[in-house]
Amino acid sequence: MTSRLLLTDYVGVDRQTGMTITGVAHLASCVRDVLGTFKRSCVMARDYGTEGMRHLGAPINSSTIADIVADTAQALHAWEPRIKLKRVLATAAGPEGRLTVDLIVQVQGREIRLERVI
Repeated sequence: MTSRLLLTDYVGVDRQTGMTITGVAHLASCVRDVLGTFKRSCVMARDYGTEGMRHLGAPINSSTIADIVADTAQALHAWEPRIKLKRVLATAAGPEGRLTVDLIVQVQGREIRLERVI
């Protein structure tokens, strides 16, 4: 018999502080790792990451946002099996052309918002 992991069972290390993180914080960290990694940049896992990084410096318009949403969905489907992506919320902010992305994901039947994953 296999036991089902609980969200609180997810444990990792915060890449910036070195402190232990659990639950939603750990899941968000893993998602940020996938989405912040250029595809083909990991020597032993060339497919790991996303093509979304190709949009750095691109104009923020509906076409770019649609591509980022698609790249996000594809990467998370491939590399984060613990979640089911429900929604990608892309928000353009200010004249500096910054785009932030929040996700609505389902984990073990529970919907969670992961903020500022990009």
